[in-house]
Order: sequence, then structure tokens, then C-alpha cells
Amino acid sequence: VIHDTEIFYGGGICTSKPKCTPYGFPNKEIVLGYTDTSKELVDEFLADLKSEYTADKYNLINHNCNHFT
Repeated sequence: VIHDTEIFYGGGICTSKPKCTPYGFPNKEIVLGYTDTSKELVDEFLADLKSEYTADKYNLINHNCNHFT
């Protein structure tokens, strides 16, 4: 979650309101820190990753949501 948006890899790079993804409510939350990175820079970074994290490139072992995170 960054800038009040939850970002995840699920059939491509997806966004949602925090705690409202199709995967349900989280069992646990861990604050990893804070950032001064602007929303615009985060959006630009995600746009650069968009072609790498597509539904057809998902692989359970080598290219999954953990790799995206």
C-alpha cells in the first residue's frame, strides 16, 4: 500500500482501495516504513513494469506476486 492504494500482481498490475482486493481481507499487516516518493514517480515506475507483469507471464515458481512485491 502506497499513497492510499494497494498495488498487486493479479492478471497484470492491479490497484485497489487498501484491504479491498479480490483476495480478501489480510490476515496480518506489517508496516515496512514510509516514503517521500511522489505518487507520480510510483505511477511512472509501475508503468515501466507493466509489460513485464502481465497475466501470460505469470509463473507459479519463477514470476509471481512475490517477485512483483
